[in-house]
Amino acid sequence: MEKNNEREVADISNLQDDDLFCADCDEKIFKMVKVEESDFEFSVLAVCPFCEGESWRKDMKGRYYQDTVDGTIIEEVTADGNDFTIKVKKR
Repeated sequence: MEKNNEREVADISNLQDDDLFCADCDEKIFKMVKVEESDFEFSVLAVCPFCEGESWRKDMKGRYYQDTVDGTIIEEVTADGNDFTIKVKKR
């Protein structure tokens, strides 16, 4: 942010949904939105709050915003280098 109070504005025309779905029950369990290209590489796996299964581990590259699906919250996030596991639970 610059000193003259200008704010960074994301170019919403380039947003890309890249959500995580449970490999067992096929429910959407975590929302990922790519907001910018970058060289940052990581992977994400989410634990399902509906059936206690999990998503497939997904390789990603870029800058992302993330959010829970309706009726859920993040219980825990663990990292092993750039490999993240997100445990989601029902509210």
